[in-house]
Amino acid sequence: MLKSLVIVGLASIVGAGLSAAQSATGQPSRPGQVTQPAPVRDRANAVLRGVVIAADTGAPLRRARVTLNAAGLRESRAATTDLQGRWEFKDLPAGRFTVTASKPQYVTLQYGQRIPTEDGRPIDLAAGQVLERLELRLPRGSIVSGRILDDLGDPAESVIVQAYRLEYVNGRRQLGPAGVFAQTDDLGQYRLAGLPPGTYYVGTAPTTWVSSSPEDEGVSFGETYAPGTLRGGDAQPAVVRVGQERPGVDVQLQAVRLAAVSGMVVNGDGTPVANARISVMQQRQGASGSTATSSSSTAWTTGADGRFTISNLAPGDYSFMTYGSAPTLSVAAERGSAFVELSGQDVPGVVIAMSKGSRVTGQITFEGESQPPLTPAIRIYAVEPAGSRGFSLPGTSVIADDWSFEITGVSAGKRVFRVFGLPSTHTLKAVTVGGEDVIDSEVEFDGREEMAGVRLVVSSRVTTVTGQVADARGRPVEEYALVAFSSDPERWGPATRHVTTARPDQYGRFTVTGLPPGEYLVAALNYLERGESTSPEFLESIRSQATPVRLEEGDTRVVSLKMIVPER
Repeated sequence: MLKSLVIVGLASIVGAGLSAAQSATGQPSRPGQVTQPAPVRDRANAVLRGVVIAADTGAPLRRARVTLNAAGLRESRAATTDLQGRWEFKDLPAGRFTVTASKPQYVTLQYGQRIPTEDGRPIDLAAGQVLERLELRLPRGSIVSGRILDDLGDPAESVIVQAYRLEYVNGRRQLGPAGVFAQTDDLGQYRLAGLPPGTYYVGTAPTTWVSSSPEDEGVSFGETYAPGTLRGGDAQPAVVRVGQERPGVDVQLQAVRLAAVSGMVVNGDGTPVANARISVMQQRQGASGSTATSSSSTAWTTGADGRFTISNLAPGDYSFMTYGSAPTLSVAAERGSAFVELSGQDVPGVVIAMSKGSRVTGQITFEGESQPPLTPAIRIYAVEPAGSRGFSLPGTSVIADDWSFEITGVSAGKRVFRVFGLPSTHTLKAVTVGGEDVIDSEVEFDGREEMAGVRLVVSSRVTTVTGQVADARGRPVEEYALVAFSSDPERWGPATRHVTTARPDQYGRFTVTGLPPGEYLVAALNYLERGESTSPEFLESIRSQATPVRLEEGDTRVVSLKMIVPER
């Protein structure tokens, strides 16, 4: 039985807090105090400055990488710290930004991030504001090391090793990749460095040693977890503190039966496609979405009859993808994919049907007092609902000056329409297809049909819930996590519009925008794991302690919350 993730107190060592903030008025702000910068005409001249330092010594970290992201920025911006660990971003528009700092041998952290699996705190920047001395403290990374042995007890060379941790994926707690990899040397040794403190489970990627020679029986090892199990639920945890090395986490690989997948690639009219190149990706679901790794560097190609056979595949979930004989993947090119689960048995008869994807045309209309500027950051996608498996494309959108749009290349599957890149002042209110509002409904695509007359309604009457949090004695709290969720459990679950989370900004205040009108419950907690709000069991556990809030279209509600203690 897997143990719960150990939350190690990064708060005391990270301290990714604001040493001092200065508005455009030149007046410093105290923690929890909101200062209003002087109004300016130029809305892209705000400045953000800070420093990155080592949490253990307080010394500045030179050549650390600092990245800046915001919903209104099409691309992230990056800076490298100088000899004093200082960094700066100029000519910024007003908005809410996330700042991330990284450096080899240290833990990568967002501003305000206290535990590895929570979100960081946003930086709320007003037009023309100069916010400086923003401090990010990076702790030294922890290390898990050991040896990988084969089934005979010999060192296993060139095996990919990965750290996993428990996280919420589509409302369920399961193992997910922690983003740190290593490869064994000739002695079978590995070293997973730069880990945040916490509880980890070491696993290996499937490994196959076979050749094309019929005399070579070869051997294959499945995805194996320490100390030597194919089941993630039986893995043994390794706990590391800040900067600590945990040696001796050895894994003995487990042999598995390989499988072969055979089938045919056909084009849109069912004609076999000769010389179609096929790539194979093994997939794993994590809190940040589906991750895929190439199963081999081998390139498979169909024969003259469009048929293929791909052998030596270890157990796992795979996507088989092709864009025919085209030199590169493009929106205009036909492509196809198939998802296959393997457990050691051959799978024949797989058909990869190619198509250019569906084409969607429609119009964006507006309600309310204003409409946002049309920027390159605004994109429309037909996305798969949470939990979907396999490889697919949400299409590529083009929005004209009159806000008519076209989405091309939508792969087959069930999808929902979403608009990304809208400013917080606007929200998607409705999606009508054939006169029916399907904003929360899945639309079936076969990857071929045309869909016209889609209407997206964007409204400036955005709901807002804002406020601050106090402890049991009424004292202001600046470090917390917030969750707002519908009072109707039928509206809970992954990818719902009726559940959202937030972290406080640099002043200790929270802001939640864009919830659809309705009855909600709002709760402030000490911490909230990424993805935890997708768990109906968790939301039910805090329901009785949460504060009710009713939202009408365009409402702004200011609420004062007390910290609650959920039953985890």
